Amino acid sequence: MFGFKSMTWILPVTAFAFLPLFQAKANRGGAQKMSFKAPVLDDESQWSAHVPSTLTCEGCKAITYTITSKLWNFHKTKYPQNKMKPESDVIAAVEQICLTDVFNGYGVKNVNGATKLSGPGLKADGSAGMIMGGGRWPSRLAQRCGELMGEFDEYDIYEMIVKSKGKEKRLFDLFCMTERDRKLNSCGGGNDALLDPGNWKDGHGKSYTVEDVDDDDDDYDSDDESDEEDLDDEL
Repeated sequence: MFGFKSMTWILPVTAFAFLPLFQAKANRGGAQKMSFKAPVLDDESQWSAHVPSTLTCEGCKAITYTITSKLWNFHKTKYPQNKMKPESDVIAAVEQICLTDVFNGYGVKNVNGATKLSGPGLKADGSAGMIMGGGRWPSRLAQRCGELMGEFDEYDIYEMIVKSKGKEKRLFDLFCMTERDRKLNSCGGGNDALLDPGNWKDGHGKSYTVEDVDDDDDDYDSDDESDEEDLDDEL
């Protein structure tokens, strides 16, 4: 039997008009009461074409998780793991990431009274509740994904992900925590809750800690430092 405590329901935006009816039917004759509150959306969250300012950090993390997972899977399955892929193939793979359909699993959820972005790689994904998905959320994330990837060379990003063994933390630091560039600093300050070590997962969905990422530095060869300098030069 499935426990309701960890249950997540994914509903399109229009389905929330019927949420009170769902709650009533769920409670009728049931041994355990289910009660889910819809997320509260301000005007920006409802109508803006961009990721709302209150959710830009969570949106950035969703994007870095998605890019890392997609490129790590590309690296692991299309070719032998120990061989870097041709640049043309990497560019083709990147072109399939920042698309609306790729972010269809994301939406917003009411978590303890707060509206949180929820989906793969995000802390709210493990909280019980209903996701208000669809609508503008996938296109907002896809648009922001394209903007972030446009700041860097695709192959440099691919190399970073391979060298970090599919762990997104390094890409997150670059895309979301670069203090000297406002475009790349959506998570700068006040977002410690997102940095919970249990919230980091590699390309296989396995949790890891920030210390695990630091340990990967030991595996870098002499060319790795020049790669990091190349990324710094682009900022």
